[in-house]
Amino acid sequence: IVFADVFGEEGFLIASNLDVDGYKIHSEDLLNSYFVAKVASQKKITIIGVGGARRIEIYSLLNFLKERDLLNNIILMTGVQTFPTPVDAHSLDEVSDLIDKYGSLGVKVGFSDHVSGDLDEESNIIPLMALAKGAVAIEKHVTVDRTDKWEDYESALGKTSFAKFVKHVKNLSPLLGKAGPFSVYED
Repeated sequence: IVFADVFGEEGFLIASNLDVDGYKIHSEDLLNSYFVAKVASQKKITIIGVGGARRIEIYSLLNFLKERDLLNNIILMTGVQTFPTPVDAHSLDEVSDLIDKYGSLGVKVGFSDHVSGDLDEESNIIPLMALAKGAVAIEKHVTVDRTDKWEDYESALGKTSFAKFVKHVKNLSPLLGKAGPFSVYED
């Protein structure tokens, strides 16, 4: 499954021509309601970053999308965009708060994890805690080799650590039952 991080009309056009499986809209476009609606109208999973957004901004966008019947495939993505984000700056309560406020609209909630890739235990445990809080998706950065220091490497896991993380998610997610991830938008 391939998702495209779209930044504006040109990026969206490229991604839609490539027929990606879904889209991610960065929080900087949260107030660009018409752009968000255009992306959501593709009827593919649309992840919307809401890190740093005020609740009234989220509420206004969701009402705008609701009026256009575009809420069916929306995932609101929590998280702070600092690389890496200190452990104490992650708010797992935000996951359950957004679910409480907007879950009745059919909107799902995900978790953007930017914990330092150097913190092996925390970078594995915190996303699992977000799943337990009700998140249906996890944004996890990965790089081939952290010592190369490619973009976003600060919060990325190397290939071996990422494989371990995926194993943890696959093994522990079934404990969440039907509410767990991987069953969110099955046909």
